[in-house]
Amino acid sequence: MAQQAHAAAVVVGVLLYCCLCLFVGVVAGEHGGGGGDIKRQYKAMFSFGDSLTDTGNICVNMSAVNRTELTMAQPPYGITFFGHPTCRCSDGRLVVDFLAEGLGLPLLPPSKVIGGDFRRGANMAIVGGTALDFDFFESIGVGFPFWNYGSMNVQLRWFRDLLPSICATAAPQGMYVVSCV
Repeated sequence: MAQQAHAAAVVVGVLLYCCLCLFVGVVAGEHGGGGGDIKRQYKAMFSFGDSLTDTGNICVNMSAVNRTELTMAQPPYGITFFGHPTCRCSDGRLVVDFLAEGLGLPLLPPSKVIGGDFRRGANMAIVGGTALDFDFFESIGVGFPFWNYGSMNVQLRWFRDLLPSICATAAPQGMYVVSCV
């Protein structure tokens, strides 16, 4: 059982690393391609991941977590840059914030914000996000309910659900190459 759990942990680690390498789906603008000002080449950015990229979904998605119990919803989190807690697992900005800024895009809002404007991008990441679904962790005896919030499949579903508000056409099934933004 310990060897199986170790193998599963290695698989999860590799998958999370791959997800972090691919965590940003940058949507090329009309003039995407080589040369020119990079800030003019991108119209939107969508990110996926865990606490390293969550810009606040853990606080928006409060189905089983009381906000007053969340450390990142209390000072000193957010104090360095925002001046108040933002539910980022940082006292300032995250790498995804610097990436958005470098591409000339606004900071990504959490995708679970009701009524948010996601035409310039959104963040699907959530604290405790995993590459594998909760059922896998439960099957090997490490089914802590916190991991049930945002597996990669859940984040991809959130993205698919968001597409109609971003695109004029219906969302396709399967993997996405978004060109409607």
